[in-house]
This record gives sequence, structure tokens and C-alpha cells, in this order.
Amino acid sequence: MMQTAQQAEASRYLRQRPALLALARAFCENYRRLGHFGGTYRVEASAEPEACRTLSAFLREDVRPGTRISWGKCLRAWAQTRFAAVPLGEACAGTSTEALTSRPAKRQARRVRREAILAALVEKYGDAPRCAQWLACLADDAPQHRLAKRDYALDESLLTTVARALAALPEQYERLPFFANRVTGNPHALDETEAAGRVFLQALGWLAQAAPQGTPDGRASTAEEKMELLYHYHLLRDDVQNFATVYGIAPQGTSDTYFQRAAAAFAPLNLPLREIVRTAVFAPVAGSDIYIVENSGVFSSLLDALTAARRCAPLLCLHGQPKLASWALLDRLAASGARLHYSGDYDPEGLAIAEKILRRYPDAHPWHYEAAAYAPRPSVRLTDTRLKQLADITLPELQPAAAAICAQGYAYYQESFANQLAKDLLAHR
Repeated sequence: MMQTAQQAEASRYLRQRPALLALARAFCENYRRLGHFGGTYRVEASAEPEACRTLSAFLREDVRPGTRISWGKCLRAWAQTRFAAVPLGEACAGTSTEALTSRPAKRQARRVRREAILAALVEKYGDAPRCAQWLACLADDAPQHRLAKRDYALDESLLTTVARALAALPEQYERLPFFANRVTGNPHALDETEAAGRVFLQALGWLAQAAPQGTPDGRASTAEEKMELLYHYHLLRDDVQNFATVYGIAPQGTSDTYFQRAAAAFAPLNLPLREIVRTAVFAPVAGSDIYIVENSGVFSSLLDALTAARRCAPLLCLHGQPKLASWALLDRLAASGARLHYSGDYDPEGLAIAEKILRRYPDAHPWHYEAAAYAPRPSVRLTDTRLKQLADITLPELQPAAAAICAQGYAYYQESFANQLAKDLLAHR
């Protein structure tokens, strides 16, 4: 609404007097908070004498630092000025640098806008079950279903990009940049550096949390967890640099392939995720057991022992915390009926990996993780912070080892008992 000349002059009158301008803006803020002009204004304790004199002259009463001034008192004083014909609220609004809208009105406007965006997306993409589920989460507005930034909820372009992506999730594995390019025409549209990419990951997380057991934890925070979340929905962020190191493992049902030739030559293979996802099931080349170790040095030492004895015992190296390629391969090995045996360090991190594997694959077995086998030398004392992590070890088959570590407070690394692991492998049938 355009101001009349008298309204503009009344607002200018307030703006030209700092004390009255502060008073007017305080009541404008009250309007935004309350939805109407009202409340009180408290004169600052540090107010200058000149400000107090200006307010005293306006109100026709003594005003001092700390005095509270009500809206009603201001209305009565305004009625005695030459601007009495101009509503005081309109004069105050003219001093504001932004439109005077109450917070309840703003919230209502946002709600109406948001509902209109969601309704349009439901109409266009609601037939895709995963997209419909995500849109229902957004409409729910529960704390766990709120977007990372409030403004995202009103960003129609961003939400449309995410809805389109969810509606087009592939049935076969597809690289994320190619998927993004197919859906949006921009291979970087779903990168995590982009807002749409972050919201897309959040959407997949919500879907995963609502899905049955067997899906990854939707609260993905690390890079590896995010990659696994994407992988669960057949999207590959990196399928070449992400690899698993193996020996004596091959696609099930194959013969006379480079896998078999590598096993016969006692040669390890670095299997990139790209190769792993091309095969539904992997299996041991010999027997039905898979031996999993935590680090590459131990893996190489065990392979040396097998080479010297000319014996084949399938091995898998995790290289520390399991990467997506390792999980993908383990899933396929478990599907073949292979028996998984995991050996890691006697420390909080090694036991945590063991717990993850044994929980994901209930038929898996801890390998050389007996409390009686824990024989550390007093060289690597664990900090209290690391020892506290052992409280998270809850599987009964791992708790004796965790208790032994807590009691003595030292780490015991695989290198110290690699000879025992080698004897187990050489006894493998």
C-alpha cells in the first residue's frame, strides 16, 4: 500500500528523532511477534539525556532510563500531535526497512506455500512409491523429517530435483554422475557439495530408516556410510578406487577364469566395486570358508605361508574399517553359503569391526578372538577414551575379549599372532 503524503511526513517525523525512531521500531518488532501493535518499550538504562528529553516531550511526562512505555500511552500522546489523523501504527510501519508482517502471518504464508509445492510434487511424482514416501515425510513436519535448512522447504526447484531423482531410482547399478545427468541433465546436480545432493542423501536416509531390516543405517555421516546408502539404492559414487583385496575367491559357478588362475598362482586380486556388482554371488575357490583379516600386512604374511605350502585358503583383507566394496563382496559371499571367519586386532576398533560383521552376518564366526589368546606385551597402552569404546561391544562371543582388554588396558595386534592364524589356514580343508 502506498503512503499518503501525510503518512510519509509522519514517518519522517519519527525517523528524524533517534529516540522516537527506536520507540517506533521496538513496537514494529512487537507487531511481528504478537501479530498486532501492543506491548511495552523499555528505555535503555544507558539512554542519553537528550533521548529522555525527546521522549518526555512526546509523552508529556518525565521519562528516565529504565522507564517502561506502553503502546496505549503512545497512542494517547500521538493523538495530541499534528499527525493525529495518521494511525500511529502506519507511521511506525513507515520507519521499518522491511515489510511489516507478523510472524504468525509469515508462518501461515510459508505453510500455504509449502503445501502448494508438496501438492504439485505429489500430483507429478506421487505414483513413484519411494518419492511418495519421502513427500509424506516432508508433509509430516515431525522434527526427524525436517530438512537441514528451513529455506529448502520452500525451494521448489530443489525439491523438484530430489523428487524427480527419487522417482527415477535405478533397478540396476548406475554411477551417480550418470544417474544425475540422466535425471537432471547435470552430472553434478546430486553431488554432496550441492544442496540438492545433500537433500537427496537425507531423503534416502529417511527411506532407509523406514525400511525393513537389512538396509543401511539412514543416519549416514561418514563418507563410507554415505556410499553404502547410495549403493543400497543401486547408485555408485566411486566404483574403481573403492576395492576389496582377495585371494581364492571367484564368481560362483564360473571355471577357468582369471580368478581361478590367480588362485592357482597364489596371486591376490584388488577387486574394484565395479567388478563386484557385476556378479550376484561370489564363493570360495576351495572349500566353503572365507578368512577375513583387518590389515594388509597380515594378509600378505598369510598368503606367503599359503604359497610356501602350496595350499589354497580363501582370504579377504578389509584394510581397516570395511569399505563399501568389502561389504558388497561379503554380502555376495554370505549369499553363497560361505562360512565367514573374522580376525582383527585386540583393541576397541578391531572388536567394533568384528561386532559389525557378526551382526550383519549372524552365521559369521570370530577367528582367534578368545580371551585366553589375548597375550599383550606392555607396550601399547590404550587411553581411557579408547577403553570406554569397549562398552559398545555387546555380542556375547566378543565380550570376554573386551573384558580382558579392559582389565589389562593394552592393545594386542594381529602381527603378534599371525603365526597362529597361518597354522589355522594350513589346517584348512
